[in-house]
Amino acid sequence: TKDYAGYEAWMVNATNADDDKHRRNVAEHAWNIAWNGFAGDWGGDYTAYNQKEKADAMAAFWTWFKAQRKWYDKGKDPWTFYDRSISFLTYRSGSKEDRDSLIEEALLYTKKLEDKGDANNKLAWISDRLRDRKVYDRALYIADQITDRPYAEYEKYEIYARQNEWEKAIARLKEIETMPNDKWKMQAMNERARIYREVLGKYDEAIKLYQLINQPP
Repeated sequence: TKDYAGYEAWMVNATNADDDKHRRNVAEHAWNIAWNGFAGDWGGDYTAYNQKEKADAMAAFWTWFKAQRKWYDKGKDPWTFYDRSISFLTYRSGSKEDRDSLIEEALLYTKKLEDKGDANNKLAWISDRLRDRKVYDRALYIADQITDRPYAEYEKYEIYARQNEWEKAIARLKEIETMPNDKWKMQAMNERARIYREVLGKYDEAIKLYQLINQPP
């Protein structure tokens, strides 16, 4: 109904109006409902004939949700706001300008993280969102900032694979296979064998790889 004033009047009162944890819970509750509801036709409420109404409702939600950012900032939890906002703007509705601006902010945030593993996971997450929006050059640029090299090369493999650029994709997998990391090496070899078998029809090459890793399909 786009009645966010009514929603807040229902969920917020004088005792919790300045409680950032409660206000984040209010925002998260609304986000989860919007995320799931707008993924489809909201139980039949939206049809091919009222898609503008759905678009208006999604825009109203985003306008309200981005105003909740102060509660995430107050709770020192900016990443959750980036996660929810960029996801909604990528997969549901919103402007390219808002999405790109938040992605740049999120990218700067990762650079401040002392935990490099956490930073790498967040960089991969950002790269994946860009890949899904087909912003491939930017996705590759961000993937290349992952400090764990096998992880970075696998992200780049996924970006090339999404574009069906199989020669470049396979080159990334072969690069991983030369690295001293058994876990990533095995994953890369399995994936390369799968591509030969399921995508390119290079069955002899697939068989050789499966024999090498001793994991026949």
